[in-house]
Amino acid sequence: MKNIKVLTILMAATVLASCSKAPAETEKTTSARETTTTATSEETSEETTTTAVTTATTTTIPEWTGTHVDGFYGEWNRTNTHSSMGGNITIDEVNEDNLHFEGEFWFFYHSGTAEGEAYFISENEAVYDDGNGTISFSLEDGELTVVSEGTPGWMGNRVTADGTYVIGEPAYTNRNVIADTFPNGENEEINEMLGEISEEVFLIPTYVGIVTEEDVTLSDGTSARHIECYVPTDTAGYDIIITEEGLIYFLSTGDAFVTNDTEYTATELPEYTE
Repeated sequence: MKNIKVLTILMAATVLASCSKAPAETEKTTSARETTTTATSEETSEETTTTAVTTATTTTIPEWTGTHVDGFYGEWNRTNTHSSMGGNITIDEVNEDNLHFEGEFWFFYHSGTAEGEAYFISENEAVYDDGNGTISFSLEDGELTVVSEGTPGWMGNRVTADGTYVIGEPAYTNRNVIADTFPNGENEEINEMLGEISEEVFLIPTYVGIVTEEDVTLSDGTSARHIECYVPTDTAGYDIIITEEGLIYFLSTGDAFVTNDTEYTATELPEYTE
């Protein structure tokens, strides 16, 4: 399994798949199948390494006889989502009655995987069942819709395979987070004030985390924006106050404080009301 923390940071730096020719359409005539799956997972973090093994129960895939559509084959990426809540699925084999897939999914710095055979239950839908849960793959108009039930594969901690997938570059909702959040280029001044710690306490949390903003009023009546950034599954984040006059007050969750207000002597954000 990839180190998802490194993967997510790399994605933050490039905020992102290739497609292959699908096999020819084939005729599927099958009977109901019983499958037994054994899965092994090893998860590694900076603090601990744990290994777990489970054996799934025997399950039956519903019988279906027909011809499935082409187009499942390829490398799929979850789209229309935050880049830190993504996933990719590789379908590298499509047979007359099933397809083989490998998937990796992440929720910020947590990750999970699933791999196996999904059996066709209609012309455009296949279902993977490992006895702990199911993952269905539905293909329509060049998009792969993935829906899971139960606890299939090796996922948890809000990691899921669910979503819409495309072949090629996905659309990430946070792709333009810097430009959208700092339309007047305040990020450049924040970078300069923070210096060598800017990447750690400002840039990476901005690209990786959730950024929200609201209009506030300071205690002296000044209008300002309050920008908050937090990273679920991690302690990184910050709060920023930016006034209409361009005064900036930055406080990280690690208590790093900087401001361009030469008359401000405190080391915390000025008081404000929403």
